[in-house]
Amino acid sequence: GFDSIKCEERLGEMIAITNGKIVTVTGETYENGTVLVENGKITAVGADVSIPAGAEVIDVKGGWVTPGLIDAHTHICNFNEPDTMPALCKDGNEMSDPITPQVRAADAINPCDYAIEKVRNAGFTTVCTLPGSAAPASSTSCAATRRKR
Repeated sequence: GFDSIKCEERLGEMIAITNGKIVTVTGETYENGTVLVENGKITAVGADVSIPAGAEVIDVKGGWVTPGLIDAHTHICNFNEPDTMPALCKDGNEMSDPITPQVRAADAINPCDYAIEKVRNAGFTTVCTLPGSAAPASSTSCAATRRKR
């Protein structure tokens, strides 16, 4: 099936995603539309998009095509999914004080977290990773886009 990574892996190619219910970021919905992607960029969206010769056609009949999802509150990369790290290695939470301005999510980021690929494949393109919820007033979050490199 189609997933959010396919277009990214094919930079330089033209791809037409057809026959899906398309919901745009500006709110338009096309019940049976087409999204044309050229060189990794969306160049056309709508019900009557012409598909150029040579474009790869991906038929998502019955599926939905939506903008990338954003998770505005997550702990991804801070605690690992599934939980495989020993308790002493977890830097995403500080329970010694209810006010912890020194705790930064970026200090606990594990770029090898098993959940990154799962979240990306589910359609999330941006996440805001926060320190753990143990302290009611902690410090900085870390926003990141999830791209396959």
